[in-house]
Amino acid sequence: MAGFRFRLEPLLRYRRYHRDLCRQRLAEAMREDEDLLNQRRELENEREHLIDELRRMQSEGEVDVDRAAARRYYVGQLLARIVGGEQRRQVVRRKIDQCRHALVQADQAVKVLEKLAEKQRAEFVYQSERREGLAMEDAWSAATRLRESGS
Repeated sequence: MAGFRFRLEPLLRYRRYHRDLCRQRLAEAMREDEDLLNQRRELENEREHLIDELRRMQSEGEVDVDRAAARRYYVGQLLARIVGGEQRRQVVRRKIDQCRHALVQADQAVKVLEKLAEKQRAEFVYQSERREGLAMEDAWSAATRLRESGS
């Protein structure tokens, strides 16, 4: 007798593939968010360093105006880059939310088919055992009839 074959196996494989793609996209988006967060930290550290340097320059008394102006300008540029990075992070966070939602849906689609496959497999086993039992009963009945007719 042939073994169980789930009729929707190709669809199940496709849905698993789709779920794996969703996981991959989520991981990529999370890495992108982590990269943006690291960039922000680096920019903030650099900005704090420049602000401390400006404070030291002012506390020393002699201030090189051009040098201080260049530092202030660069601090402003760093702040603009921080704000721009934060805006990109907001976009990436929305992307992460979308990827999570897509992953949940893909996982549910896989689980539905897996549950159906398991249910059909259990039904197949039940029917196979039932047929075997009936065949054994028929064989036993035939053997009993043969013995009775032979006696």
